[in-house]
Amino acid sequence: HNGLRSIDAHIGKDYLRVRIGIGHPGDKARVRRHVLSGFAKAEQPLVSKIVDAIAEAAPLLADGDGSRFMNRVSLAINPPRPKSKPKPRPAAAGGADDEPGED
Repeated sequence: HNGLRSIDAHIGKDYLRVRIGIGHPGDKARVRRHVLSGFAKAEQPLVSKIVDAIAEAAPLLADGDGSRFMNRVSLAINPPRPKSKPKPRPAAAGGADDEPGED
């Protein structure tokens, strides 16, 4: 948070803040090193995807539309799963679907 204090001191508090989660190492004593260390090689594809999504949606942020910006980035990183078509139900044997009194 010292970085935010420094930004506030230099430009004031009138800016939009984008927060990107990096996970938690599981142990409070390891948080500082975890936050300040680089990404693992295995994480690079996800980091690239996040950076690309942020760059693509940046005009929304520049226009002050933080909500749409975050929504667009979130959808780019985690696109919705395609809805599967419901399986057709087999017809009941013996006319169970018939209404009583229909002839």
